[in-house]
Amino acid sequence: MEGNKRKDFPDTLEKYIKTYQSYLEKVRKKTYKHFPEETNMIVEFINNWIDIVPVGKEWEKYIHSLPGVLFFCLWKMSNWIGYEILSGKYFEAFRNCRFVFEASILSVIMEDAIESRIYEKWKSLSAFDLKCEIFRLWEELRDKGVYKRKENRKKKIRRFVEEYISKSNLLEEKKKEYLEVYCSILCNERLGYTTPKMIEECKRFLPIEEKEQLLKGTWKILNKYAHFTYIFCDIVLDNPEFVFIETMNADIFKKCFRAYFTTIDLFYCVLCWRFPKVKERIKDKIISWWNKNFSLHLELTERVIKSGKNEARNS
Repeated sequence: MEGNKRKDFPDTLEKYIKTYQSYLEKVRKKTYKHFPEETNMIVEFINNWIDIVPVGKEWEKYIHSLPGVLFFCLWKMSNWIGYEILSGKYFEAFRNCRFVFEASILSVIMEDAIESRIYEKWKSLSAFDLKCEIFRLWEELRDKGVYKRKENRKKKIRRFVEEYISKSNLLEEKKKEYLEVYCSILCNERLGYTTPKMIEECKRFLPIEEKEQLLKGTWKILNKYAHFTYIFCDIVLDNPEFVFIETMNADIFKKCFRAYFTTIDLFYCVLCWRFPKVKERIKDKIISWWNKNFSLHLELTERVIKSGKNEARNS
């Protein structure tokens, strides 16, 4: 008897998933009807990756960059976020958009902090394993609260890095060299910034001066909907059905879609800054078509294409 129950469990699960999917399908159809242009934009975001993704061995030029790795991951994530928004899974979509938004801003700051120092030292760009190592050390330092106070920050970072490097298999001469490089990167003041402060810093690299408040506002909305705040409680009070099953809500859909739109626009902007070839593809294959067919324009992306401001070093 016990064996039969275990055997039947996958079938029961599949039946439940099919039933649940039927509810989500109803939400999507209602969304298509009420928001046809927004729906087409979400689908077009998915289509855009086909036009701009690197082909053949070209991917090797992107894989050692933080924005580059995020670039490949976004094909999968953009599919899923679009599905969530259209299916009424707004809170899940807000959380995933928050990841993309934060990663876009952080990748610019971290990429420049690492590459500017590495290039100064070795006249070349760093491999991805080095970036991952520094990223890991940075997160450990942040978890220890080192970046919260400027007092003795450099000394604490140096002691931390010394302990880490001492455990490596590097030759003593190399240990000293890497110690100085890692310390200089991790002591970079920008790595202690909050995300809003990083948005301000990104103005050095991206032509987003007039859009600073839009980006900060989007970040604020993403945080409010991604965390357990009064907003969630208010929505449940007004729409108790959210507790039980997904349903279309016009107001939340508009906010979610707009946050998603700004997030993708920001990420395209970062890609154009980091990768000249992607910039050309977006310019040739996306912008003009998008402007002819949709009322919303990719303003951040257009700005970086027109300005050519502070393009990052080629990988």
